[in-house]
Amino acid sequence: MKVALAGLALICCCCLAWPRVATASSSQLLQEQQPSSSAVVEFFDCPTEALVDLTGLETAADGSIEAHGLRFPQAAQYHDQAKVFGCPCRERACLSLCCDDEKVCSARRPNVPKLTSPATKSFPTVHDAETGALQAGVGPEAFWLLSWNPCQYERYELEPDKIAEEQYELRSDGSIFLPLNNSRRNFTQYCLNEGSQGFSVQVCFEEPFVDAEDSEPAYTSWAPWGLILSVPFLLATFFVYLLLPELRNIHGLTITAYVFCLIVSNTSLSTLQITPPECISMLGCYIFGDVKGTDEPAIFSRI
Repeated sequence: MKVALAGLALICCCCLAWPRVATASSSQLLQEQQPSSSAVVEFFDCPTEALVDLTGLETAADGSIEAHGLRFPQAAQYHDQAKVFGCPCRERACLSLCCDDEKVCSARRPNVPKLTSPATKSFPTVHDAETGALQAGVGPEAFWLLSWNPCQYERYELEPDKIAEEQYELRSDGSIFLPLNNSRRNFTQYCLNEGSQGFSVQVCFEEPFVDAEDSEPAYTSWAPWGLILSVPFLLATFFVYLLLPELRNIHGLTITAYVFCLIVSNTSLSTLQITPPECISMLGCYIFGDVKGTDEPAIFSRI
């Protein structure tokens, strides 16, 4: 009996100790698999266009490399076989400048683009990244200016002077803040367009832009004619229920009213769809209940 109890106690002790041993072994294995501090750093927050080639440049005692007026520590370096690249966005806020021609864009990189004097004067005011407080005296020299097209799809331009809902704030971390929906766009989601009148903000569409006319179903070309074709049969039904005395009961009068509404609606809709939009006056739009000429706030349909 004592031997059996002793054996049972030994089994229980082994069962309790096993998770600790397994945990210790797993921890040692993870420590062995974890890369050292000098391992290659993968940049998931730095686009390829922003990387600066640091290959062959002198390395300081602390492992940092200086290039283009910016010091790249080891944490901002990316090693790809024999080449060394640096991510400037790790050390200075990146700011995108709109550039659609890749040949022109690549020729400007990695040098900081020189902004013209009129554009520099109209550079957007910069606000604190966290508090939103205005930072006086902060200009383009506080950012790493990157000439490229950050958008996967098309861009649309914000017009804060014309549309109050498209007001924005440029933050010190390179993002823009949209007060309307309390959201931010980082430098990979918008760019500054340098024009003759100064800078404007162009925001990336999050999905392919489809024109409303192109997105209409294919059946819209023959649908109005189908509505017109149904009108004679509706008229025949209307007069049959209206003229025959035995059909002029409560049910017949209900059907008569329903058919009359269909006649009016089908005639109006078919006429509206066949008539070119430029031939319809604003009064006609209001009468038909299809106002297409009004300008809704663009930010609601874009963001």
